[in-house]
Amino acid sequence: RLNLADNHIRTLPSDLGAFAQLEWLDVSNARLWELPAGLGRLKNLRDLNARDNYLTELPESLFDLPQLECLNLAENLLRKLSPGIGRCRRLKNLNLRSNLFGTLPEELYGLDRLEILELDRIEFLPAGISRLQELRQLQVSGNFALPEDFGSLKLSSLFLRAGLHSMPKSLTALRSLEMLNL
Repeated sequence: RLNLADNHIRTLPSDLGAFAQLEWLDVSNARLWELPAGLGRLKNLRDLNARDNYLTELPESLFDLPQLECLNLAENLLRKLSPGIGRCRRLKNLNLRSNLFGTLPEELYGLDRLEILELDRIEFLPAGISRLQELRQLQVSGNFALPEDFGSLKLSSLFLRAGLHSMPKSLTALRSLEMLNL
């Protein structure tokens, strides 16, 4: 475990990948402007928390972490998520809240182990979201309509801020839903 949170270090060493056995890395609120490409050499990394920084882009090597299960990129300045996210096949928890995404890559919806997804400020929720059959918790906000097949998800928890004018019929099809926050 390596905890560098709240240290305001601004940069990470390029040879961070030398910690080959590292499984957990917290660099939240470290005032980082970028993540080093060497991060991709942390092949045992399971949990990366890079929340609350100034990240505007991500190294493509980030998506080559075969053990990554939890990725928190909330509260950054990211405008685009690489299609490389689709290579994070073990990802279970993805937090993208409070960034500047308009849309998300289609490859995101191929993450068949994803259980928790948090995002906001999106322009639309693609129909592809219904492919996330392991998704149990979804927190999303933006100005969009729900896709027709949204009700096929097995969500237990839904936090939805979508500027709704009426309750969509697809919500009544969410048979596993235990908590709904509109």
